[in-house]
Amino acid sequence: MVYDYICFISRIIFYSSIIQKYLEDYLILLRNEIGQYTTELMTQSTLCQSSLPRLEIIDPKLKEFVHLHHLDLLRTINYRIYKLNSNIHIEKFSKQLSSFHLPTKQIPIFV
Repeated sequence: MVYDYICFISRIIFYSSIIQKYLEDYLILLRNEIGQYTTELMTQSTLCQSSLPRLEIIDPKLKEFVHLHHLDLLRTINYRIYKLNSNIHIEKFSKQLSSFHLPTKQIPIFV
């Protein structure tokens, strides 16, 4: 019984040292990856512009962007209004056609 307990404790110590070694290796791997990503970000940040363009350059571009989206929105709204009106006319026409009583007997038409 004491022997079993000692064997159990020795296994726990053995496995805990294996787990500790695995965790240490994994932390080293993570530290290396973080260092690699940090250097990549540093090189990317040196390639970027240090400041934004002047407001005089941004302002006309922004106005043009807003104007183009405004035109696109107006076109979309007008198209949807046209489609809605078209659907309303089709429905009215269908109702008018269905309200007529068509004869069941066909009459020959002479040309």
